[in-house]
Amino acid sequence: MLVMILEHENYRSYLKQVLSTRQNTNPSYSLRSMAKQLKMAPSLLSDVCTGKRHLSQLKALDVAKTLGMNDSERDYFCLLVQLDATEAPELKELLQRQLYRINSQKPVRDLSVDQFRAISEWYHLAILQLFAVDGIVINKQTVAKQFDLPVAECEQALERLQRLDLIEKNEDGNYRRLEHTIQVSSKTPSEALRKYHRQTMAKASEALDTQTNDERFVGSETFSFNPADFKKANAILENCFTQLIALSSQQKRKSQVYHAGIQFFRLTRKPS
Repeated sequence: MLVMILEHENYRSYLKQVLSTRQNTNPSYSLRSMAKQLKMAPSLLSDVCTGKRHLSQLKALDVAKTLGMNDSERDYFCLLVQLDATEAPELKELLQRQLYRINSQKPVRDLSVDQFRAISEWYHLAILQLFAVDGIVINKQTVAKQFDLPVAECEQALERLQRLDLIEKNEDGNYRRLEHTIQVSSKTPSEALRKYHRQTMAKASEALDTQTNDERFVGSETFSFNPADFKKANAILENCFTQLIALSSQQKRKSQVYHAGIQFFRLTRKPS
């Protein structure tokens, strides 16, 4: 019987099921046998399965290869290993979004395009990140001050986020963020998503004139490329976001909300 990693939300449960399945097939097969195959000490495998120790990312890659996983299964397994080892909320959210892209059955707060349209103005997602900034109490006045927006517009934005169960209002009139991972899915091009990206690119253009080189980074490269490798390029770009979020999660004090955007698109005419 083949054990599928995509059926699991925890890599430890997957390893334990692999062991159990093989023992059912071969009564002489043991944890020691599996550890030998995975080239690790039996005590380490036992501690990993019971949650006492974590697999390293390097060992996770080796285990995935030994167990014959394909590329997407390997990526999913390694993301589960990384997710299990991190305690940073921002990094957990990013890893969960990447897991969702591989396995759409994973539970996520999935906003439909219609729902996202209601918060497609750039400042809605920025408000959600403002909750992680030290020393800021979130209400319509502080949001307006931080993003230089009209108070009435910020009040409406907070109400929209509350209706989507992304934040809730406390008894004192201030807000707190609810622990949800956000995924916006669309099988067809969405004007709401395009609108959001246009706005963030406009904010980047504005930063060219209003922020110094010590406050922002803008760089670009132009090169020839084979479109057949677009998925590989996409994985590299996703990894860039992962590293930025990891850096953010390691910071003990945060005082600003930043936006990172990467554009990778065709300049030459598409063959007819």
